[in-house]
Amino acid sequence: MFDKISRSWSLVKASAAVLRSDKELLLFPVISSIATLLVALTFMVPVVALRLFEGGEIGVLGGIVGFAFYLCTYFVIFFFNTALVGAAMIRLEGGDPTVADGLRIARSKAGVILGYAAIAATVGLVLQMISEKAGFLGKIVIGLVGMAWTVAS
Repeated sequence: MFDKISRSWSLVKASAAVLRSDKELLLFPVISSIATLLVALTFMVPVVALRLFEGGEIGVLGGIVGFAFYLCTYFVIFFFNTALVGAAMIRLEGGDPTVADGLRIARSKAGVILGYAAIAATVGLVLQMISEKAGFLGKIVIGLVGMAWTVAS
């Protein structure tokens, strides 16, 4: 386990060095943030208009909308993270990546990204549903499980 943490930390340091040398790559988190905000706004309008979450009951339609929201949000985040990592790998191999290079790499992995987003959305929705039914201690445990899932994934 400590070996994985050590490798992750080395990757974080290498990534920071790449970002310092290639400021253009900072566009990926900016674009990801904007796209995530657009996803949130896209879902917020129908949720408010249809009053899906009033009264504390989610219902089937609310569950479907919640899953779709998680799926879209995770896809956007994973897509731009993949683009950033792809561009960083080009830099680490001695190349001079562009934003287009990173986006091309992420597009080539869209199916895999969607599958991973579906898994993450399922876990996120299940944890949210359990958390709503749990008491105070249960919410803490579910929060810890959610953090462990985030770190593991």
